[in-house]
Amino acid sequence: MASEERDKKDEGRRLDPGLWDLEGRPETDEARVPKVGTTYHTLLEFCHTHIGKLDVADREFRHEYEIEHRGPHADRRPDLPEDFATFLDDRSRFGIKVGLDNMRALLKALHLDRMRVPVILVGGTNGKGTVATAIGDALGRARYRPGVYLSPHVERFLERIQVSGGDPDLHALHEACDTVRGAVARLEGAGVHPTYFEVATALALEVFRRHEAMPLVMEVGLGGRGDATNALEPMACVITNVGSDHAEHLGRTLAERVREKAGIMRPGVPCFTAAQGEALRLLKRHALDVGADLVPTVPEHPAVGADEAALAIVRSFVGHGPLRRVLRGLDRVDPASVRLPRLPGRRERYVTSEGTLVLLDVAHNHEAWASLAELLRTEPIPRERRVLLCGIVREKDPRALAVTMAGQVGPVHVTRPEGERALPAEDLASALRAEGVAVARVEEDPVRGLAEALLAAGPDGMVVAVGSFYLASALRPLLREVARYVF
Repeated sequence: MASEERDKKDEGRRLDPGLWDLEGRPETDEARVPKVGTTYHTLLEFCHTHIGKLDVADREFRHEYEIEHRGPHADRRPDLPEDFATFLDDRSRFGIKVGLDNMRALLKALHLDRMRVPVILVGGTNGKGTVATAIGDALGRARYRPGVYLSPHVERFLERIQVSGGDPDLHALHEACDTVRGAVARLEGAGVHPTYFEVATALALEVFRRHEAMPLVMEVGLGGRGDATNALEPMACVITNVGSDHAEHLGRTLAERVREKAGIMRPGVPCFTAAQGEALRLLKRHALDVGADLVPTVPEHPAVGADEAALAIVRSFVGHGPLRRVLRGLDRVDPASVRLPRLPGRRERYVTSEGTLVLLDVAHNHEAWASLAELLRTEPIPRERRVLLCGIVREKDPRALAVTMAGQVGPVHVTRPEGERALPAEDLASALRAEGVAVARVEEDPVRGLAEALLAAGPDGMVVAVGSFYLASALRPLLREVARYVF
């Protein structure tokens, strides 16, 4: 039934499903009984477990912030099969690898190295997920069956793999997991060890193949030149902007980082960007060297906001004449009608039963923090008492957090996100204090940190929770239980 409904929805697609017919591919594996993947603990149990760890003096939190269910329900949708999730997590031990050799070997093992499906690569420093999702939405409105690949995720792995704006079919997902796992096993026998991101990217492509999804909108994970997604050949690409993130991998200078991100450009292929200033000048030079068609989407001056930049990119993509001649379904979409999607953890707002406002954002680098600070400075949010709850990973710069955010909030509370890469709360507090920031509270456990920040803000105050995808992953399920989602 789901397949029939999807076929009706996609009726009128102008792309040839035969593009997914890959020469030399073996027959599909025998279907096995799907094993439903584990999801988060029920959020109610999660709340009670952690709130129970509060000091006796904080027990009043139980009464003041009673559990409510007015916001979105706990996300209990199926996710990855448990065994594959464990297998994938184990790939993290191979760290981050910049280079295409592993990915090309994995594509060949899956017989995906000959794929001719239209691909759009979306790179840049910030806003990639929003732009990729918005392009996917526009392609869906054009009656295609787009596959959208994002990273990282906040709560569910399947946030990364979307087909026509929704989760993939579970049967196809389980088959794809088996196929990818088998391919990885064969490669490891030959001494090739794909990383977490490389396997995740291969899984997305295998899922898209089984759904005959096209075009594919692939968010670049790190940089561009040596990113796993760059093993594909794009018909169009995006470089949202070029910031200072991941300097340890991409280079300490702007020129080095531009070179890495511009590595997704191809001769004769349009590349849309909202970069400005020196970054735009360097991108123009690289596009000229490559023979790419660089399409600036915003004026060079003045600076534009993150949402304005993302919207300009997507509207330029949808209205681009040469692309519309290839993706003819885009004739159905008016560029002016394009709107930006709301993704998990992006400037989400919640209100507790006592009236405390919480702004949750995955902003995790200097440019994203500066953008959020500008929002707090310019948007009329009638909350005089603003508590900053922050936690970052080790490779981020605490000084940038101090410079951008501290002036827009009052008390600063420090915590530690989930995961091995997390910077201990005491280390972050010390770094912030060295920059002249008065840290009011240090709490290693992020859930308890949220409870304390809510109490410090009070009924008429506001908590700004920011710093990492991992922090948002820890706090978002709890917020849905103790607060009402606003937007």
